Amino acid sequence: MRRWSKRGLPSALVLEDDAQPIEGRLGVLPACLAELPPDWDLLYLGLRGHRLPPPTHGFKVNVLLPFLRLLRPDKYRLTRTEAARLYLRPFSEHLYRAGYHQGTHAYAVSRKGAALLHAHGLPITAPPDVYLATLIVEGRLNAFAVREDMFTTTGAPSQITGSL
Repeated sequence: MRRWSKRGLPSALVLEDDAQPIEGRLGVLPACLAELPPDWDLLYLGLRGHRLPPPTHGFKVNVLLPFLRLLRPDKYRLTRTEAARLYLRPFSEHLYRAGYHQGTHAYAVSRKGAALLHAHGLPITAPPDVYLATLIVEGRLNAFAVREDMFTTTGAPSQITGSL
């Protein structure tokens, strides 16, 4: 982060040690970058976990959640706005708005996004996937995801946890 800041770059690509590009997909990256709004913070280049909302999601967010929050406010803490951000939402031809996802193996981050992550991420108390997803659901991180994954993982054991 310090080296990046000193060089004055507007954004950076973050790849975990097991990130693997998917053949033939990186050619769409320039179109994806062109569709990002000026205030973007993060762009997932590959995801794991849930993607599009199930057919009942709208009913759960708009009817069931408000009712359950009345009965058990201690248990159902998500607001309607936060619950609506759990899944991918259409944004443009090549992009979705991101939700609560796994997938920090490959992403781009803007200078503003990196500063936000740095400000909210210390001390580190959760896996990076959870940390990013929570900021997205809370509306603090303006994040997007490519419609077609450009990176996956090799499936190799983590060198981080393997060395602990």
